Amino acid sequence: MKKVYAISAILAGSLLTLGTALSFVPLSANEVVDAPEVERVFVETGENNSVHGDSILVVYSTPMLILAQPYPLAGGMQDVNNVPGSELEAPAEYPAHHGNANGQKAAHNYQIRITPGPYSRTQFFEGTWADLGGEAIYHPSDQTKKIVLLVPPQPSSKLFEPGDQIEITVATTVKSPHGQAIKAGKNKAREIAS
Repeated sequence: MKKVYAISAILAGSLLTLGTALSFVPLSANEVVDAPEVERVFVETGENNSVHGDSILVVYSTPMLILAQPYPLAGGMQDVNNVPGSELEAPAEYPAHHGNANGQKAAHNYQIRITPGPYSRTQFFEGTWADLGGEAIYHPSDQTKKIVLLVPPQPSSKLFEPGDQIEITVATTVKSPHGQAIKAGKNKAREIAS
């Protein structure tokens, strides 16, 4: 069995991935790949019939997952080789993870501040999404691969209520499929839960 190397590099106008087989993701000669930013967040609550319960959708400016062969390209993809610490670069659970870049560990990359609204029964919280027992996954219905879904431990979990302010900060260690870290200062967003 060959050892798989999950190394990416920009080479001759293509994103090259070395593995058991070579695969290329074409880039145009003039294409400049910007570092990812958090464009906005949407906060959904179980009280308003969110399918996932109290959850947060983080919308990035660029795709955070590229479906490629033999392995998908994304932050955290070093977990193909079971590299400890690969979860620090993962925006969400890496599809071919070996236990490092899973959804629970990727949830540590999302710092959350919950400020209760005027009539809320929610308690103030500041910590990671993982501290709340949640996971970070790529949104299953998003064809663009720009949306990461922060799901609660159970759909019935009561983490926040409509009217609460939710502020999210993504760790600056999180990387795009092109290996670029999220832009500092562009890694935060806030929204009122609905």
